[in-house]
Amino acid sequence: MRAMTEDKVMEAARALARGGIKIMEVAFSHPGAGEALRRLSSEPLPGILLGAGTVTSIDLLKQALASGAKFIVTPHIVPEVIEHCVTSGIPVVPGALTPTEIQKCVQMGAPAVKVFPARAMGPGYIRDLRGPYPDARLVPTGGVDSANAREFLAAGAIAVGAGGGLFRSMGASPERDIQANAEALLGALSEYRKA
Repeated sequence: MRAMTEDKVMEAARALARGGIKIMEVAFSHPGAGEALRRLSSEPLPGILLGAGTVTSIDLLKQALASGAKFIVTPHIVPEVIEHCVTSGIPVVPGALTPTEIQKCVQMGAPAVKVFPARAMGPGYIRDLRGPYPDARLVPTGGVDSANAREFLAAGAIAVGAGGGLFRSMGASPERDIQANAEALLGALSEYRKA
C-alpha cells in the first residue's frame, strides 16, 4: 500500500484481508506511512503479517520497526539496512534486478530477494535466474497481477508481490473492488497456495 491516507490504508487492508491476503506492506515512501502502519498494527486483523516497504535508510528502518513492522522490504540494496536486519533476526527482502545484485543480497544473508521490475523482465527472467542461482529465493514485484502471477511462480519464484494490480479498476465501491482483485489474484494462484 503506497501513497494512501491513513483512512485509505485501513480501508484497503480490511478489503485485502477479506479477499484472503495475509501479508501486507506499507511503503515508507511518503509522509505518514509510519502512522498508517502503527494504526494498522493496532487493528484487529487476525493472521495478518504487516511489514514496511521502500525502507532506504536506518532512520526509516527504525521508524518502521517502531510502527510495528514485522518484516522489511527495500527497493534496492541498502547494505546498512540489510546488515542490521540480518544481524537482528528481522526478515528483510532487499530489492535487486541484475544477477550481481541478486547474488550480493544472497551473500549478505537476505532470506529472499525482491526482483523489480518484474513486468519488464517477465517470468522467463526468473526461470533464467534459477539456473545459476538455484538457492536464491526470488520474489518478483512490479506489474504482478492475477493475469501473470501464476507464470512467475511456475518459473520458480517463491512468492509474488502485488501492488497496482490489487488497486486497479476502482469503481464506485473501491473496497469491494480491492477485495475482488485480491480474490482473483489468490484464485489464479490456488494450485500454489499451501493449506
